[in-house]
Amino acid sequence: VITKQDEIHKPTRLYRPYAQVDRDKLKKKLLARATDYGAEFKTGAVSGVDHEFDVSIVRVGKENVFARQVLDATGHLRKLVEFEREFTPGYQAAY
Repeated sequence: VITKQDEIHKPTRLYRPYAQVDRDKLKKKLLARATDYGAEFKTGAVSGVDHEFDVSIVRVGKENVFARQVLDATGHLRKLVEFEREFTPGYQAAY
């Protein structure tokens, strides 16, 4: 059981695992690891993606980037994912 406390409130018991992450250090570590394994990073707006059997072709500006795996981080916009039926994700908040 972990407790947290601030200047106003009494300690609050958290009945679940809890941790704080230094996001800047984690980002640097993950980027360094990816670079060590040969990942390349590009800046630009993705206009679309075509999935073939063994490769995905991502359109970044006027350039095509070939990838084995594509992560769509567009959230509810779902710009790179096609669904067979209508999908309403609702709302989500995180802080």
